[in-house]
Amino acid sequence: MFIYNTGLENIRCYSSNVRGIKSDKRKRKSIFNTFKSKYPGIIFTQETHSTVEVESMWKHEWGGEIIFSHGTS
Repeated sequence: MFIYNTGLENIRCYSSNVRGIKSDKRKRKSIFNTFKSKYPGIIFTQETHSTVEVESMWKHEWGGEIIFSHGTS
């Protein structure tokens, strides 16, 4: 976790390697629920194995804004 002070308020940012959540809905749901309940702020995830095809599904499951940066295998 790191905290960025804007001068007016702090913005909390979290980073996590989720080690693949594309094909495991149960794992993805668990991770999303943990992030929502324990980590208010901006969350950066690595190694999600996301693709353009899963974007709308993940946005629906998350229930909020998601910005994707798809990599390659």
